[in-house]
Amino acid sequence: ALLNATLRFPSGLYFSVGSYRLFNDSSFVSEGDLGIGYDYEINDKLSVGLSYYKFFYPKNSPLLQAAN
Repeated sequence: ALLNATLRFPSGLYFSVGSYRLFNDSSFVSEGDLGIGYDYEINDKLSVGLSYYKFFYPKNSPLLQAAN
């Protein structure tokens, strides 16, 4: 299951927080993340975005093991 919330401002700035929960994992949260970003629309057909996300995993996380 994924729980995600994003707060977007009219200026293009946004903040995001998310959490994954694997049902076959004993830990309550399998992965958490925080993000910040900026989206800019150049015209109707072209836009650019810049973002940074930080991910947090518990020790022995199946998600982290699968990624490696």
